[in-house]
Amino acid sequence: MQTLIPLQSNEEGSVGSHKPLAADIVVPEGGFEAWRTIIGAWLVLFATFGYVFTFGVYEDFYARECLADYSPSTYHG
Repeated sequence: MQTLIPLQSNEEGSVGSHKPLAADIVVPEGGFEAWRTIIGAWLVLFATFGYVFTFGVYEDFYARECLADYSPSTYHG
């Protein structure tokens, strides 16, 4: 079973009974599709944060190899 989450309310301000809008979001309710969504979101976050946290590794490499002749105060970002 899937649940519709309305993005807008109807004229009376209630969200209980409304005509389906084209912009309604379909949320998977359990099962393989829901777990696939959770795993996909986790993989995206894992890749994003993994790349963000490598800044220190890149900085160390550039400081030792590419910027060895410069003062440390000139290349810290």
